[in-house]
Amino acid sequence: KFAGRPGPLLAAADSWKIVVTGKGGHASMPHDCIDPIPVACEIVQALQHLVVSRVNAFDPVVMTTTKIEAGTTSNVIPESAVIIGTLRSTSERSREIAHQGIARIVKGITEAHGLEGDLQLDLGYPVTVNEGGFVHFARDTIEQMFGEDHYIPLKTPMNGAEDFSYLLEKWPG
Repeated sequence: KFAGRPGPLLAAADSWKIVVTGKGGHASMPHDCIDPIPVACEIVQALQHLVVSRVNAFDPVVMTTTKIEAGTTSNVIPESAVIIGTLRSTSERSREIAHQGIARIVKGITEAHGLEGDLQLDLGYPVTVNEGGFVHFARDTIEQMFGEDHYIPLKTPMNGAEDFSYLLEKWPG
């Protein structure tokens, strides 16, 4: 079986890392500390809200927090918390909206609580975009060689990513 669609086929895949830095100390004296853990949790919630409130539902992104790491023991407030995750998007427009939103959220929330926030955004593969004429050619060829039931037209893009996107940016196919 073969599947395809004209336009966006696979998502852009970016990764991000956020370091929230406060002031560590003993858990018995939280007033002498600036705890990064609740602020990191607030950032995670805000990132989810960004997806539903600032990105067009018909040009969506998928924002996934995949790891939160902080602290070493039960009675010490850590100095920092690290959040990592991935962003998937099927257009450069939604990708850019999400990038700007992540930066705004990290800066705004950390500053509001008197902490430092550092965002590292690593651009991964761009959106894999199929040119319509080539998709129709491939579909016709597949149906002639293998039969009509061997081609599956996809209704929506998939959120996987592929390095072939770089080739299609230079040479439509």
